Amino acid sequence: MRSLLNLLGLVGIAARRQRSYAGFALARIAGFAAAVALVVSIPMYSDAVSYRVLEAEIHSGSQSSNRPPYAFLFSRTAEISNPIDPAQYDRADRYFERSAARDLGLPSDIFVRYAATDTVRLLYPDSRAAEGAAGTGEEALKWVSLG
Repeated sequence: MRSLLNLLGLVGIAARRQRSYAGFALARIAGFAAAVALVVSIPMYSDAVSYRVLEAEIHSGSQSSNRPPYAFLFSRTAEISNPIDPAQYDRADRYFERSAARDLGLPSDIFVRYAATDTVRLLYPDSRAAEGAAGTGEEALKWVSLG
């Protein structure tokens, strides 16, 4: 009980002192508010600069690639030793068409597919013509990609 009365007396003394130095107390409060404002404004400024840089990069990248800003591009390159069979492609295509936008939590305004095969040699129908052309050093083959 005695410690509670001591604490109450101490609070009373502090309050009387603040009343007698009201200008000094207001200056301390204003200084504290200014310090808090400065400390809070630095991360806000940094975040705004980062956001502006991000938007500039997105818009410059979308202008050079003819893709709209904030477009997502998912790519999978198959190697000869690890090809994609049609069932795997269909499963991935169904996922991106039906579930990907919902799983990412983003709206999907437009959905575009682009698929291509590896480049393959296009040969003459007659193998003797291809052998003869290759033996003379002439280019008898063309490289094509389906897609």
